Amino acid sequence: TNVRATKKEYNIAPSKPIDIIIRSFDLEKLNLLDDNRKYLERFTFANTLEFINDNRQIDKCKTIILTNLEVFIPLSGVINIEEEIKNLTNEINKLTGEIKRCEGMLNNPNFVSKAPEAKINQERAKLQDYTNKLQITKARLEEMK
Repeated sequence: TNVRATKKEYNIAPSKPIDIIIRSFDLEKLNLLDDNRKYLERFTFANTLEFINDNRQIDKCKTIILTNLEVFIPLSGVINIEEEIKNLTNEINKLTGEIKRCEGMLNNPNFVSKAPEAKINQERAKLQDYTNKLQITKARLEEMK
């Protein structure tokens, strides 16, 4: 499910084969996953599926953290990393501007005293939404670097 969600997040076709690395220090869990390799490969459209139990660094990948398990999806070769970094940076700048705009409105005593409560609540909701999106976008940018 997380692999399919990642493909959707990065606009990768669901049927496009990708490389997947699964790390766990629980050898029993790795053996269980390896015993079910053909199902994992089939449902994730894995090009390669590698199981590891060491601390090697996996660069430029999407990391999915599960209980006693990490799933890495290397993104180089699947998406244009530089283009994605550029798009994420632009999105961060846009979201930062929207956050400043919302904060400016909500910190303006004239706006708060004169605007209808519904409009104030709407701006607060926008601020929360932009803040959440900014955190997610920054995390994705870090994954790309």
